[in-house]
Amino acid sequence: MLLLESAQSEIHKREDQRLAMAHAEQLRKIQERLDAFQQMQNKAEAELQRRLAERQKLLFEGIDRVIELETKKARLKLEAEQKAREEQERKKKEEEDKRKAEEDKRKAAEEKVRKEQEEKTKKEQEAKQEQDKLEQLAREQAELQQREAKENIAARAAIGLTTPQEDWKSARDHLQVRLFWLRVVLCVLLTSMTGT
Repeated sequence: MLLLESAQSEIHKREDQRLAMAHAEQLRKIQERLDAFQQMQNKAEAELQRRLAERQKLLFEGIDRVIELETKKARLKLEAEQKAREEQERKKKEEEDKRKAEEDKRKAAEEKVRKEQEEKTKKEQEAKQEQDKLEQLAREQAELQQREAKENIAARAAIGLTTPQEDWKSARDHLQVRLFWLRVVLCVLLTSMTGT
């Protein structure tokens, strides 16, 4: 009986050892699988992080390129607008300068015409005044000559010294004096007309 129990106990003991060993082997295999899975997971996570970092790098590089491109476009747009404004201001200034030059030229021409007209009017007035003076002087001289001739004829007649020849000579002299002053007046008139 004791031998049977001892044999059974030994069998149980060996079975327990076998089960324990089998259980330990299963745990080892499970741990190996867990370690392999962990390594695979770590590797996959590292690869994912690498790809994510590379994607982020490419994304940031793309963003930088877009920012650089937009900045360049904005700068070129500002330069073009500035150039257009400068060109517009230049043309406006040229038009203003041209308009001012034309206005100054017109005013100068008008001033020249006005001065010429004033000078012409002044000369005409001076010539007329001179002509009036000469005509007045000619009339006075003619009247004086006529009075002197009449007085001379009257004096000769009073004393009986007049002769037909003297009368003719006196009349001729009187006529010559009048012709002389008539020529003077005509010369003054012609000079005045030629000068204007």
